[in-house]
Amino acid sequence: MATITQEPPQKMALWLWITIGLALTGIGFVILYTLTHNTHGMGIVEYGGKSFISWFMGFFPAFEIYGAVPASYALGLGIISSVVWAVFGNLVPVLVIHYGYEYLSDYPRINTWLEKLASEKMKQRMNRYGTIGVLILTPWVGIWAMAITARALGMTVGRLFLFASISVTAYAIIIATTLDIGVKAISGG
Repeated sequence: MATITQEPPQKMALWLWITIGLALTGIGFVILYTLTHNTHGMGIVEYGGKSFISWFMGFFPAFEIYGAVPASYALGLGIISSVVWAVFGNLVPVLVIHYGYEYLSDYPRINTWLEKLASEKMKQRMNRYGTIGVLILTPWVGIWAMAITARALGMTVGRLFLFASISVTAYAIIIATTLDIGVKAISGG
């Protein structure tokens, strides 16, 4: 007789969240394309390709928002799409690091090492005062470094995601707006 094995509930929940995330991304893509179509004037396939480039550059540690926003703007996505796709790509690593950290902590040797990195006192301080550091430092040191550090020091993923989102979005808006003003000033438009 064959036995049926089931995936652990934790892995099933992860796949459920990934599926929901992809569905929401698709819906958001269509809505953003529809709202900004008159601004960028490109077809949905071209827009999708350029949006993916923007997302990937925001995700990739070497570029993050400082490379993704100007590149997106240069590709013709406009201010809104440049900010949205670069920020979206830049925030995905928070979740990747969170779930990767949990995956690694399932191994006893690695878990022991990870627990030694953060004392209970440091975890409390990080959750209480670390938000200021996340707000100020995330765009400067990068989301990957900040997420790994905050996670190792015990900051909750919700708090990290919220304050990193605020910080990265604010910097992306400043970059895109400054870039747009500069381009219009130089081109006379």
